[in-house]
Amino acid sequence: MNRKLLNLMLYAILDTTAHKVKLGISNNPSRRLRCLQTGNSSKLQLLWVIDGFGRTEERKLHHALARYRVGGEWFDEKVLQFLNPTSAHIIIA
Repeated sequence: MNRKLLNLMLYAILDTTAHKVKLGISNNPSRRLRCLQTGNSSKLQLLWVIDGFGRTEERKLHHALARYRVGGEWFDEKVLQFLNPTSAHIIIA
């Protein structure tokens, strides 16, 4: 199995200007933030990371939050009310 797929983490990155949140998975969220920041004039901020999230869980999360999607993996910041990273639970109302 590909090592990059073994240690995936769900991350939330906030675009502080556009008030949108990127929800994605990566084995290195800090590096992902740096890559995204390079092509973005807005200040981006890594809000939190949850270990042990795979592509299937990411797809389910994106589907559950689809009404808040503003494009690609970017969502209105309102999605943060459904995510509790301290307990690693996702609350979908």
